[in-house]
Amino acid sequence: MGALPPVMEHLRPPAPSALARLLAVVWPSDCLACGRALPFAGDRLGLCGACYRGLPLDGGGCARCGRHLPLLRGHCGECRRDPPPWVLLQSLYRYEPPVTALVSALKFGGREHLGEDLAGELSERFGPGLAAAGDVVTPVPLSWRRLLARGYNQAEALSRPLAARLALPHSRLLRRRHRRAQRRLSRHDRLGNLAGAFVARRGVAGRRVLLVDDVVTTGATLRAACAALLLGGAASVAALVAARTPRRS
Repeated sequence: MGALPPVMEHLRPPAPSALARLLAVVWPSDCLACGRALPFAGDRLGLCGACYRGLPLDGGGCARCGRHLPLLRGHCGECRRDPPPWVLLQSLYRYEPPVTALVSALKFGGREHLGEDLAGELSERFGPGLAAAGDVVTPVPLSWRRLLARGYNQAEALSRPLAARLALPHSRLLRRRHRRAQRRLSRHDRLGNLAGAFVARRGVAGRRVLLVDDVVTTGATLRAACAALLLGGAASVAALVAARTPRRS
């Protein structure tokens, strides 16, 4: 996908309209990360200028998993020993402040609209390469219990507007059986917990799938979802996430 930009200074919040300024006075909002009052509506990702400029970009590492290793060329040792099922994994940010506050607002705070904002950031950074890596976009699904409790799937809040920006079809190609929450499990337990959790739907065979999720930590969820898509006949799977939890080399 080519070299990745080291900073995001080229991205500027859109100029607010007169109506946006008026609404900001009537219904003021605070920065999701630091709590500072936002001066007007239209701030990018619900962040103040300082927090937005402090977003830590990810990338610049293994050609297969994207894991950041400063001196690496080609594939990391882990991908050589145990190749992941995806052909490519790209993440936009490192999962650390202020990204943690942003993802938490999307995932648990009812800020579904942030998915469209993040989709814009993803398409600006990776757009041409993503359009070439897949011919259909699909989200990592939630189980019906979590979907009912949350009201929406944060991965789909990202994947649907991203597909529109890439001019690719969007389809729910996976269903998910309910399992324990992954957040507090070890890497080993995460893998076991997800055994058989995903099942491919009809319409997967022969397609190059772009799989979208909010955060990747150990990669267990993406591995299980990719494996299900490949078992269903997908030609290939490329994965895209908003953020990645940093791991030691």
